[in-house]
Amino acid sequence: MVRVLSCLVDDVISANSVTSKALNGDFTHEAIRKVMTLAKESGAAEGTDEYFVATKLFVKAENREMFLTFETNEGRLGSRGTMK
Repeated sequence: MVRVLSCLVDDVISANSVTSKALNGDFTHEAIRKVMTLAKESGAAEGTDEYFVATKLFVKAENREMFLTFETNEGRLGSRGTMK
């Protein structure tokens, strides 16, 4: 009985933590930090046009998710040479 209650308490605490993060926007901030780090690692240095565009695109969750599907730095920013 004590073990069951202990598990229930742990589940409630865990769910509360996730809910709290979601309400505070922590998941969004973490996701934006992650994709901006990947963008920089891929060659979009701060102050460049690529970096500026990334700041605008990654406001939307679907754009962040799509960017995360690319597996290489070349894939993430590989098409930038065709835009110039």
